[in-house]
Amino acid sequence: MKIIFVENRALTRLWSEISDQLISAGHEVHWIVQNRLYKPKAGFFHYLNIRSNTSKKCENSEKYPFLKKSDRGIYYNGGNDKHYCKHDDRINEILKEVRPDFIFGECTQYHELLTIYNAKRLSIPYLTPFPSRYPINRFFFYLYDTFEPVCGSREQIKGDDIEKMIADISTRSVVLPYMKKKDSHLLLRLGDMFRLFLGWINGERHITPSPFKRILNNRLHLKNYNLWEALSKKEIPVNINNIKKVLYPMQMQPESNIDVYGQPWNDQSEIIKRIAQSLKKYGYILVVKPNPKSKYELNKSLISIVKNNSNIIALSHSVSMSSVIGQVDTVLTVTGTILLECIFSKKRVICLGDHLMSKYPGVAQINKPEDILRCLVEDECNTATNQESKQLLSELYEQSYNGNIFDPISNPELMNQENIKALSEAFEGVMKDYFSIK
Repeated sequence: MKIIFVENRALTRLWSEISDQLISAGHEVHWIVQNRLYKPKAGFFHYLNIRSNTSKKCENSEKYPFLKKSDRGIYYNGGNDKHYCKHDDRINEILKEVRPDFIFGECTQYHELLTIYNAKRLSIPYLTPFPSRYPINRFFFYLYDTFEPVCGSREQIKGDDIEKMIADISTRSVVLPYMKKKDSHLLLRLGDMFRLFLGWINGERHITPSPFKRILNNRLHLKNYNLWEALSKKEIPVNINNIKKVLYPMQMQPESNIDVYGQPWNDQSEIIKRIAQSLKKYGYILVVKPNPKSKYELNKSLISIVKNNSNIIALSHSVSMSSVIGQVDTVLTVTGTILLECIFSKKRVICLGDHLMSKYPGVAQINKPEDILRCLVEDECNTATNQESKQLLSELYEQSYNGNIFDPISNPELMNQENIKALSEAFEGVMKDYFSIK
């Protein structure tokens, strides 16, 4: 088969190992390359011209407003959209020239999102390998920029194993791979930073911020982090035990999990403001827990909102989820892992947005922050039954594949032959099954 991989900086190192296995199996592998310094070793290469930033008149630009809201180069690094039409045309040209059977890539960066839009229009399956939250040590292939899983290993787990998995999740005794503390791998990180810097010098400015902007972003985060900690609490005050409380665990940004899959709800400051104002009418409290690895979601606007709303309690970064989850009545999230944890531990959970996770059993779905009152005041939140929880976990297992996919710079252990073999077999499997299932 003809396959296109979409270069995604450091993750390309993992894609490259998988593609080598696919080439050995007789597949023809092509690459769409945005940053040439991350070009892999083997395959046919198709480059985007990153140096030219000239704008052109767009005849069909209705997709770009959505892209601008998801593009971290604009949203967080102060870039612009002048290159969209040019790169859109180039990607369309590549897809028509290669006519791939499948495209594999992330959906985090602008050129990946443009590739997805063109793949949809040309009816080419674009599959995003995405790490499973639960069950652990597995991953899905999501279709285009949705949470829709494609195919799956169809492996089944025994009833006793399901019971144990749910118990481990409910008691928070299982640690997700991406949450585990890791060695710093300083040399790998420094090498990747140097490569990013060289790419920026060579003209890659659409994704990579300038060194000055990167330093500025880091300094702003440190400032906001300290401001947050100064106004935060180490625990929920005991004097509000009898008041209803909603927990909003913040999601780290930039991250496709909320910036792409969570659209249009990726402005967490706005969400918190509107939720707090709605809850105030009934005397409810909004508890805001920052991500332990907070980044750009922690901003000046958010801190102002927390300061100016008396019914918001900001928790310290050091507060663990296990110490606070039992003290709140309901949890609200957009696409966070906490949603699944609430289902399996029978905690009331509300999902803001309309996507596959919002359809899971035991999840109350709302379309705008103000709708939260419908769930709380009218008591429309119902937890999943034991059978529904078991069925969901069983389905997630069948729809996923064995193997771990994460950033290989932070997780170099993923480059071991056992994991590469499992991933390669999964890629082969999804291509074999896709059209027969469709």
